[in-house]
Amino acid sequence: MKPEEVLQETVRGQYGPGVVEGKKALGYRQEPNVLPTSTVETFAAMKLAVENWRWAGIEAVAAGNVSRLGCGWSVVCVAWHGYTEHR
Repeated sequence: MKPEEVLQETVRGQYGPGVVEGKKALGYRQEPNVLPTSTVETFAAMKLAVENWRWAGIEAVAAGNVSRLGCGWSVVCVAWHGYTEHR
């Protein structure tokens, strides 16, 4: 990824206050021991591509989070849109 593409191909953020299983849940900045001005990310995702003929047109997305419930996750999704043979 070129430096000028970073803002277009990535996203990051924090979880906010809400409701979990019918109960009020704190946002990241309201959690104990977290500064109310914190800019620490709790979620990030990016669109990836391999720039060669074999992977032409194939998109992948990598994402991960830190959950307020203590169980973070990560995932990589690859979208196959067909096959084009280049020789």
